[in-house]
Amino acid sequence: MTPAASVEIIPGIEQSYPVIKGQLGEFQVTVWGRPYISTSRLTEVPRTTSLGQLVKKLDGEWLLTGDSDEQFVVANDRFASIPLFYALAKTDLIFSTQYLPIWKELLKRHELEVQQEAFFEFLHFQRLFGETTFDKSTKVLAPGSIITFDKSDLKLRSERYWTPSRSNKYTNTKDSAEALASAFKKSVELKTEGIEKTGLLLSGGLDSRVILGALQGISGVTAFTVGSTRNNEVQVAESLANTAGVTFEFVQRPEDQYANALLGSSAVSGGMFSFQHAHFGQLDFGESEQILHGHGLDYFFQGMYIPSTRRKMLGKVTAMYALAPVSDSDLSDQYTIDAKYRLKGASASSFIKTTSMDRVHSKVSSDIEDLLQEFDEDDALEAWDLLTTHAPSRHYTYLNLLSIAPGHQQTTVAFDNEVLDIYLGTPAQVRHGTSLLVETIRQLDPRLLAIRNANTNHSPALSPFGLTLSIWLRGLKRRLGMSVDSAPEQADRSWPSTADILRGSDVFKRRLRSLPTSERLQALEIFNIDAISAAVNQFESGDSNMSGALLTFLTMDRFLEEAGTP
Repeated sequence: MTPAASVEIIPGIEQSYPVIKGQLGEFQVTVWGRPYISTSRLTEVPRTTSLGQLVKKLDGEWLLTGDSDEQFVVANDRFASIPLFYALAKTDLIFSTQYLPIWKELLKRHELEVQQEAFFEFLHFQRLFGETTFDKSTKVLAPGSIITFDKSDLKLRSERYWTPSRSNKYTNTKDSAEALASAFKKSVELKTEGIEKTGLLLSGGLDSRVILGALQGISGVTAFTVGSTRNNEVQVAESLANTAGVTFEFVQRPEDQYANALLGSSAVSGGMFSFQHAHFGQLDFGESEQILHGHGLDYFFQGMYIPSTRRKMLGKVTAMYALAPVSDSDLSDQYTIDAKYRLKGASASSFIKTTSMDRVHSKVSSDIEDLLQEFDEDDALEAWDLLTTHAPSRHYTYLNLLSIAPGHQQTTVAFDNEVLDIYLGTPAQVRHGTSLLVETIRQLDPRLLAIRNANTNHSPALSPFGLTLSIWLRGLKRRLGMSVDSAPEQADRSWPSTADILRGSDVFKRRLRSLPTSERLQALEIFNIDAISAAVNQFESGDSNMSGALLTFLTMDRFLEEAGTP
């Protein structure tokens, strides 16, 4: 007799989101997040709506489960904004919005098979692609997907109800910006409905400035800027808040912020994000019921990770960039080499044993090729971009958002279906650079363009050519002994450099020195421990180039310490 199937739900980050329960047909439905259908709320959906129809209509950030006598169904939004990990262990479907408890459960059942190649992929890219996790049983639910578990025959089926499709509907900056301004205002209105006190993480750049402009007319808004001191970034953000007429608060980052992040973020990150991205963990944002931010605008609408080359003029580098050519014949290899967020300062391959080299590179290539086939995108440049944006909750900086919970609920304004459609409908040539966001801000609140960009200390409205001339003029004035605003330095920014993080705490010094003797890293077998030891020595001798790799190894080691190894 076949054992009875069961579904084991391990609680995770969904507990920090609002929850809605209801009945649709034979399914008992639970939805986490703040979903909406056009301008309607989920509670207004007719009971005669099928579960499949509901999933395709939902907008915003959400995760849904449906349970009946015969089936168990899980579906997510087009961004996978609430990550979902799942594994089929014999007769049981195990799933959670956090990876760590699934690893522990499989370990307890003696069913954990480590996928060592994934640790190399994480080292090289600071992230994982597709469905990949650190073990061979567990998968990540892709954006716009629905999985169905038949309790009778124990079959698990996964399908995409939505996949990204380019349209090139907006072929110029003005049209795209007008559509974006309208979509952001609508998204803000829907995501703040019923919220009395909204927080906004405000920097001195452009992304959160867009959201600040879209918040016009929304009451109870407080802008928060995080930093170690009241530096240039904080001063610019405060000027923006004052101009928009919202309350401003400076949140000072504790000295032990990143040491605590290393020790405490494994549960939230599942070891799949470098701990230094937990910028907002344990910070106090007052009585804010939710926290908004500008996440997603850089990779959606500034083309931050699209390949480009810096132009020269009169033999000097400029602030002007040209899109770089991408070949569709070797796109996977080129992306592996040139992805802008890959490991810098050291080669990930230099830490791999020679005997493991082929299989770790084969895994990376396979993960990227699988995604490229799924996109079915003819334009190599657009396919390249989709490799970065296809699953925002796998983006290497997503721990920024995950770290906000459990203290506060975070909400991503850019995670709205209309906003996503505008991204997909705007060609790379229009999305690349700052002009699209500048024009969007002009549509929302042009006063915000009168305040300098903290990333450059120049006007954000300058064209790349105009910014180049302004930078050159500043340099000329300085050489002539004239008083000018200085270019921002690392101390002027919200976050410290990776090297400064590692040198900022005795916790890191002790853990760095223990990496070469870590039995957990040695158990992975693919890593050359002598190379890790050499990197630690180089860093302690003052070579900051090793800091990125060492941050990642610290993240891995801490995760395995928390999770346990077979």
